[in-house]
Amino acid sequence: LNLDDLLAKQEIADVIHRYARGIDRMDFDLVRSCYHPDAYDDHGSMKGGVDEFIAGAREFLPKFVATMHFMGNMLIDLDGDVARAETYAVAYHREQLADGSGRDDIWGIRYVDRFECRDGEWRIAHRVAVTEWTNSSETCRIAFRTSALVAGHPASAWMRCTSSGSAPQYAAMWGC
Repeated sequence: LNLDDLLAKQEIADVIHRYARGIDRMDFDLVRSCYHPDAYDDHGSMKGGVDEFIAGAREFLPKFVATMHFMGNMLIDLDGDVARAETYAVAYHREQLADGSGRDDIWGIRYVDRFECRDGEWRIAHRVAVTEWTNSSETCRIAFRTSALVAGHPASAWMRCTSSGSAPQYAAMWGC
């Protein structure tokens, strides 16, 4: 393992983490930046190119008041300008129902990816999202807490963090 390999692995890990941020914030430009334009994505019920995947995500994700994809174990094997990555993830999906109650759907997922480095940039060329397990439970109250670090927003404030342009967390941390 040399320095170039370590840098490549870090760049690939960064793409995987950017994908999670993009999906959770419904920042589809950020999600798109994780894929090569001709990439293929198989999320089970959503299969196809990047445009088809993003169209499906745009339709599917708004039914949730919040999602959080936590990326865990990551194994990345390099072979020149191609890499295979397997990432374990737990994806939380909170839905508010018409009667005010809610449901948490939690999925154990493995992302099985082929990355390619083109023009010096690592991106997903082929992805399969494998659902290993699911759990669903009712919630009694739907609420979202902001970080105490967000200027002008007390820790007791409740709100949903939305896209990158309107989330106070982005403004406080990155000056957006």
